[in-house]
Amino acid sequence: MRSKTRRNVLALLGCGVTVGLTGSAVVYAQPEKTPLAIVNNQTNTDQVVTSTIRTAGEDETLVDDTQTISVDDEQGYTELVADKPLIVTVRTDSGLEETYRWTATAAENGLGVGITTDGIDFTVATPS
Repeated sequence: MRSKTRRNVLALLGCGVTVGLTGSAVVYAQPEKTPLAIVNNQTNTDQVVTSTIRTAGEDETLVDDTQTISVDDEQGYTELVADKPLIVTVRTDSGLEETYRWTATAAENGLGVGITTDGIDFTVATPS
């Protein structure tokens, strides 16, 4: 198993997702053959966030999780499948909701989901 620190993943995800994120490293244990998704709260209030991740073809639910994510904090998901399109839906208790079809699900890729007061943005990280 390999691990990715918060800083390594955020470096992959780019500055659009890292805005407002600071603090100590958080480690997510990532199985070697699965991609990683991180949902981070970039607002100035705690957010109740529901994240649903399912396979596009078989419609198998991999994640159905509701968490309160503190200001400048995140929730990571590592038990995903590689090389299959995934449908990622993120919604907040404040009424924001977005769905993203993630097709770049190679094992080394990551998906950053940034929640701001204006919306929810998705950024795919592919190592070069």
